Amino acid sequence: MTNVSLDEPEKRIAMLLAKARYRNSRKNKLKKTDLPSMSVLDPDIEGVMSELALCKVLGVYPDLVFEIGIRSVINGTDKGDVFYGGLAIDAKSTKHENGRLFSMKKHPSIDLYVLLIGRRGEYKIAGCLPAQDLYKDKNWGFHGVFKKPCYAVEQSELISFESIFNSLTRAAG
Repeated sequence: MTNVSLDEPEKRIAMLLAKARYRNSRKNKLKKTDLPSMSVLDPDIEGVMSELALCKVLGVYPDLVFEIGIRSVINGTDKGDVFYGGLAIDAKSTKHENGRLFSMKKHPSIDLYVLLIGRRGEYKIAGCLPAQDLYKDKNWGFHGVFKKPCYAVEQSELISFESIFNSLTRAAG
């Protein structure tokens, strides 16, 4: 598994972005997450940090991470978290070692999902999955985490980050 760590300045930037995203979401009356968290900011903090971590490991400028405006799948304004090699990538994160990859709905702009495991800027990349593989009927349903149905797969169903991005691992090695 590929590991990635944010340094202290990156973590500070992520915290500022997470606070701005949270304020903007509440100002626009967006619904809060259904997941329990230590802080109301946790989903935004982990979202920003995992997105920055993915940009860091891919070596791409985090321009989409710096956007704090409202992005919506339904309105077509959410184009993903990272663009790399012509792919629109959505970073998903969990603090649970055996966490699964979830998507609440089909996202027509996303080509690839990447699952990161960790917390507060320290992640390992559990794997990747093309969107069309996640959006199979067998993956749709109630998975015991959310109050409504969603798509979900186990980590064992993911493709290794290294095999998807093999040129990166060769260049780093």
